Order: sequence, then structure tokens, then C-alpha cells
Amino acid sequence: MLQLPALRALLAAAVVSLVAVTSAVAAPTAQAAPQLPAAQSPLGQAPAGQATEVRTPAAAPAPAVVQCYGDSMLDALCRPAPQALGATMPGVELHNFAIGGMTSTSIAIAAGLHQLSLSRPAVIPASGFVELAEPIGLVESAQLTGRVVMRASINGVEGLLNHRPDLSQPWRFEREGQGAAVAVPVGTPIQSLQRPRAGAASIVWAGTNNLERPDRVLQDVAAIVEAHQSVSDAPIWVVSVTPAWSDRWSERGRNRVEINAQLERWYGQRYIPLDEYLANGALYEAGIEPTRADRDAVEQGFNPRSFWLNEHDLTHLNFPGQMAAARLLDRFVTKGATLDSVRARFDAISTMDAAVSGSSVTVSGWAADHSDLFRSIQVGVTIDGRWMGATLADLPSDHLFAYGIPGRHGYSWRFDGLSPGEHLICSVAVGFGAGEDHFPPCRTVTVAARQQTTSADAASGSASASAPASAPATRAYEWTLEEADRSLAVAVQLDGRWHTAVRVDAAAAAGSGESTVWAALPRP
Repeated sequence: MLQLPALRALLAAAVVSLVAVTSAVAAPTAQAAPQLPAAQSPLGQAPAGQATEVRTPAAAPAPAVVQCYGDSMLDALCRPAPQALGATMPGVELHNFAIGGMTSTSIAIAAGLHQLSLSRPAVIPASGFVELAEPIGLVESAQLTGRVVMRASINGVEGLLNHRPDLSQPWRFEREGQGAAVAVPVGTPIQSLQRPRAGAASIVWAGTNNLERPDRVLQDVAAIVEAHQSVSDAPIWVVSVTPAWSDRWSERGRNRVEINAQLERWYGQRYIPLDEYLANGALYEAGIEPTRADRDAVEQGFNPRSFWLNEHDLTHLNFPGQMAAARLLDRFVTKGATLDSVRARFDAISTMDAAVSGSSVTVSGWAADHSDLFRSIQVGVTIDGRWMGATLADLPSDHLFAYGIPGRHGYSWRFDGLSPGEHLICSVAVGFGAGEDHFPPCRTVTVAARQQTTSADAASGSASASAPASAPATRAYEWTLEEADRSLAVAVQLDGRWHTAVRVDAAAAAGSGESTVWAALPRP
């Protein structure tokens, strides 16, 4: 008899044949961490390719201050209360450094990386703004860097640095308040006032606006994490890049998958799989029943339709989507969630029981996938290590409503003709989302030795016949009734178990007034 590990391997292999392949996304390519020595690699882990034990964050009090580094996606969550995170984390002071339209590179500049300085002398007026030449220190062209908006200090004068190449707006520094005009020479540093602060935690969500350059995104995120860790012992969380602009098969879609896979490898338990959550369970937790449009959108690699900002904007989240994202981030920031604990919420779950009747066993229970609790899933079964197939768990399961599990998730499947002795029954609930399949405990059942003769009694007639075990099918019953004016339905039992019902309507060879029934039964 197969041992349990071998059975699980068999079930897992069979699952592959059950799950429909709806896409052919290229596998992420492992990359080394961008020029970070092992001692300073993200979260203290060795760069990709080096063996290391994933460090699970220890439980700690919620941080008092959280800094947000990102684009419009994070900006929508970190604005002052009651917006999103302000509502889910009312006791946390949020410093919102996220600005719409920012690439990962401009986000890194705002966090104090890629130090900029004046390329030409300038005079900062007593009030208002001054236009600047393109600064020194850009790691990419101004066009690729994209929009830059940050509070900065130039020669001690504080103000807002702003650059919008998409609107042909030149570099501009607008002074905060009033004061004496200040002349500043070439080479004067433009100091960001949004650098990570000692004792503050940080959330980084970058890359939506430059998915065309995945290497650049990864380097920028790594630089922000390193800058944070150089000044603060408080946690930093890295959010996955959520679906943006195009489907999973596009260049951007493939790059997004690659970026997220690498971020997960680098940041382990501090990686927030928001893209997976939005597609797996977020609708249910938001009180929204998934529609066909939601499921179609997820299959194509987008966020669920119910979370789109509007029918034309598939990238930004509407208010229910923002609140769903805020709830997940809050679990990490204030409730101590980790990647593993959140991923477990996406798993399938199931039960299995096995009841013997004669030489048959009925396998029953319920199965559901947390990714979409409204959707029925497949359950596969093995008997003594042999794959028997799969059935859809779509029978009523009203008893689960009290536990917050909607939909139809019950199943019951009978297998006939088991030989006498012990049999090992195992099953697998086949998930379809981001989580794992579920393997409930296997069951060992015992089939009693069969009697060699079966009999049946009915109304005005009875008969019996032996069933030779060697024949693939056996003529089990021949029954004659002395009623010529009508035929009867006859219930057929095998070892005392209901097998089938047949109609007594065949003319018997003995002549008028007699009817005969023949039942072909499968060999036990």
C-alpha cells in the first residue's frame, strides 16, 4: 500500500490535470540583489541565489509613525483620515510622501536617494517660485525619471520641488512662506525633506508607472529599503505591484509578475501580496459577491471589475477597493501579519468522510476555496493510491452559512465493487486561486467479506441466483410472475445494498402470462 507522502504526490500530480491552464506567463528570472553586500541586503537576508533562512518578524507593538513612499496607488490610502489607512489605523501618524504619477526612480529621489544638485546658479526669490535647469544627479533621463514632487531644501530654504515632463513643465522650486532672496551657486545640493526618519516605520509601493523597466524598479525599491534600515529599526513593508494598464500577457503584465516574484524573494515575511489578495478573497471581505465580470477580469490579470475606479480605469481602485487594500496593509502594520499568515487565507479547505455499505464506499464532505467562497471547486479522490477522478463540490451546504461560507460546497460520491479488506481513501480539494490545495486526513475503511448468494423478495414473486465473481458482468436475476396484464418495477439489491431498479417487461421464453427481468451487474 502506498504511504501517505506518495499518496499526496499522486494527488498533487492529478491536480495538475484538473486545473485549466488559462495563461502562459513566463516564469520570473532570479536576479541578484542590486549591489548590496550580504550584511546589508534587504531585511538582513542574503541576496537572491544565496541560501538563507527567511526571517519571520517578531511580534511588536504597532508603530506610532508610518511613512508612505509610492505613487497615486498609495497616495489614495495614506491621505489624512478618514481616508483608507486613516480609518483602519486611527492611532498611527501617517506621513504621506506618495504622489500620483511618480516612477520608482522619482519615489527614490523623494526618499533622499539619487542626490540631486543645481546644474546652474539660481536665485530663490523672497516668495513664489524659481525655474531651475535640469539638476545634476539623475540616474536616468528626465523623461524616464518622470514626475518629481517633493519637499526639499536648497541652501537652507525650504519649499516644493516639482517637475512634470508629461506636461512640458520645467523644473521648479516654490518657496514655502517668505524671506530674503537667496543666490545659490552651481553644485548646491537639493536636499529631500522626505528621507526616512529614525524610529518611523515605512511602506513602499513603487513600480506602477515604470513597469517597462523592471530592473530599475527593483534597484529603486532596494535603495529605499536600505535607506530606511540605515536610520530606523522600525519595520519596513514592501507592497506588491498590483495589476496596471494591461493584461497578464503583455510586457507590463509579465514584468509585474517578475518584479513581484523578486520582491518576495528579497523581503520575505515583510512582503505584502496585495495583488493576490485583491484577486483572492478581498471581494468577500468587502461584502461583495463576485460577478462574472469580476472573475473574467481576474483571469485576464486585472483587478476584479468591482474594484475598478471606472470602466476606463482598470488600474486605480475605487473606494471599496481602497478600503480592501487598507485592511490588508493594516494587518501587517498593526496586527503583526506576515506573508505566510496572509497566504494561508487564500487556501482551499475541505472535509472528507467515508462510509461503507456492502462493497461500496461513499466519500462525502464539503470543499471551498477562500479565494472565492461563492464558487464551487473540484474534489479529487484516490482509493488505495489509485486516482479515481474528481467531482464538483456543488451540493447544498446550508450548514456552512452560520460560519460565513456562502455558496454550494457539498459533495457525495459512491464507489462500487471494493474487494473485502481495508482500503485507504484520500481526497484533495483543488483550489483555483493563489493559495494551496487542501488535503484532509485520509480514512481507512473496511469492507466485509461478501456472501456468494444474493436474494430478493417482492410482491407476488421471488427468485435468487448466484453471481460468479470471475465474470465481468453477471445475469443476476430471472424472475417469473403469474400476472400477464401488467409489468412491475423490481428493486435490485447487492449484499443488502440498493443497486438499481428495472422494469419487468421482457417476454419470457416459457410463454404467455410470464415476464422476465435481466439485470447485468458489474463484477465486485
